[in-house]
Amino acid sequence: MRTLRSILLAAAVASASGCLAHVHTIGDGPRGGEVRTHRTWYALWGIISVDGFDSRHVVGPADHYRVTTRVGGWDFFLNLFTVPFTFCCQTTIVEK
Repeated sequence: MRTLRSILLAAAVASASGCLAHVHTIGDGPRGGEVRTHRTWYALWGIISVDGFDSRHVVGPADHYRVTTRVGGWDFFLNLFTVPFTFCCQTTIVEK
């Protein structure tokens, strides 16, 4: 019983610890308020992009924007089940 509590506590701490995020601001940052979100899947633990998503296609010719890639709570939960099969995901947010 004590082992089960320890496992549940560790899982709760890991899932509530926040997220890993990389923020790239180009120019003066977003100006228009347009936001697009996409979940990107990778194989071999992040080495190969499965869906071929490229934020440059979403941005187009814009000079001022922000791209955030993060592993949030939902991504973490999905990765618990998919990482043993070498797949993982992250969320990409593009703000123009």
